[in-house]
Amino acid sequence: MPTLATLPMPDPLLSDLQAIVGDAYALPGDAAPELLTDQLNRYHGRARAIVRPGTTAEVADLVRRLAS
Repeated sequence: MPTLATLPMPDPLLSDLQAIVGDAYALPGDAAPELLTDQLNRYHGRARAIVRPGTTAEVADLVRRLAS
């Protein structure tokens, strides 16, 4: 049974990004490892979040949030 110390803490940045683009378009970085690997499977990246904005307004809001 998990204890309070072992429960994952919500990421406030991810919550902010999800508020901008929606839950389905802002995922934790470890949720989609195929997006962090090149086509030849040589290089593997790391990301705190994977965000897929749908409009230029969302891009602007994301940049504004990440710059703050």
